[in-house]
Amino acid sequence: MPKISVIVATKNCFDKIDTIMLSLFRQEEQDIEIICVDDCSDDGTLNLLQHYAEFDKRVKIIAQPKPIGTLPCCKVGLESATAPYALFLNGNHHILLVQMFLRRLLNNALRNRSDVVYTPVIFIDALLFTAHQLYVIPKKTAEAMAQIPCVISKTLNPQILFLLYLSPYIKLYRTEFVKNMDFSAFDEPFFLNVLMKAERLSYDLDFLCYRQIWPQDFDRPQIFEEYAQMEEVLRQNGVYETHKHAFICRKMQSLWTAVAKALSQNQKQMFEQLKKEFADEDFSQYDANLLKQHIHYNSYMNLSTMSYDDFLTIAADEKNE
Repeated sequence: MPKISVIVATKNCFDKIDTIMLSLFRQEEQDIEIICVDDCSDDGTLNLLQHYAEFDKRVKIIAQPKPIGTLPCCKVGLESATAPYALFLNGNHHILLVQMFLRRLLNNALRNRSDVVYTPVIFIDALLFTAHQLYVIPKKTAEAMAQIPCVISKTLNPQILFLLYLSPYIKLYRTEFVKNMDFSAFDEPFFLNVLMKAERLSYDLDFLCYRQIWPQDFDRPQIFEEYAQMEEVLRQNGVYETHKHAFICRKMQSLWTAVAKALSQNQKQMFEQLKKEFADEDFSQYDANLLKQHIHYNSYMNLSTMSYDDFLTIAADEKNE
């Protein structure tokens, strides 16, 4: 039996899948199965995966008869998984895993009896060739976390929780645990719910994974619905009141960034949606000191009277800083 089931959801990623597959083939931990679930690609991705399956017998392919989406493809792959731990990868993310990645996460999971093992990601700007850590855990916080290697996720300080990269990909899960999750949600609400349900969360805060990002990766018109789902996850798990201050800061940052980086054909509509989202927001219910630390605090205070041209000017000034 393999130790890890790596589930790769693919959809028209012919130009990206090589990097992911070669990263997996070169892993120190070789006792794995690689389950590729293709979501009706029409660019040659499926043919390329079939070549990999001929090259390495650990590769299994499931071709979907009709499109279902990335996370649902992960669920399909999970139903065929035979290992006690599972890892999800999005074939449309240009990912490079260091050779020790799987072994480090597996050893962490076994040592801590984890439901989930979290690790951060370094993002590489594909145009500027610069590296960014978009979700930054302060050094002192990381040092304190290292002293407590495993926690109940619900007890994690909300400010730390909302500093995490809330993507379901590039995390290691106990297979029997993650099978019970709702795979119909958007990515970030899915992983937030995982964190709310996990009894044992551990983490490896070294950088073991790199993701190349392109401008279109920031185009997320669905982000408003994502945050509505995330708020519902917090309410369903009975922690909204204790987490709302950190949550609103994460929401303000994410929505502003998403609108600022949106593709031009979506940006104005997203800006109007941003204004509508916060039109009736009662900021007095939140921790004022926490809000004032927010980079966009003053902009949000003036959002109701801000024009689209004003927004573009502010966004351009921030980009140049």
